[in-house]
Amino acid sequence: MSTAPVGIALPTLDRLDWPALEAWLDESGFAMTPPLLTPEQCAEVRDMFGDDERFRSTVLMARHAYGEGSYRYFADPLPPLVQGLRTALYPP
Repeated sequence: MSTAPVGIALPTLDRLDWPALEAWLDESGFAMTPPLLTPEQCAEVRDMFGDDERFRSTVLMARHAYGEGSYRYFADPLPPLVQGLRTALYPP
């Protein structure tokens, strides 16, 4: 797998049981990994949500009959933690 940007500690994705995850995905249409982030890293990402300058757009779900709540798309450049995950999980 790809490495994270310097200073970003990400889990070793090579330790995941990829064949089991692929089989689960094929059988069920979804698969769950063990936690990929520490509680501190989760809090770091969560705390970004209120900073409008970090996001290029926000979707209000009720407006589109998607349910309740909202979700946001990060603007470029991505935060290092998010970029590290993207690089590690979706190599070129």
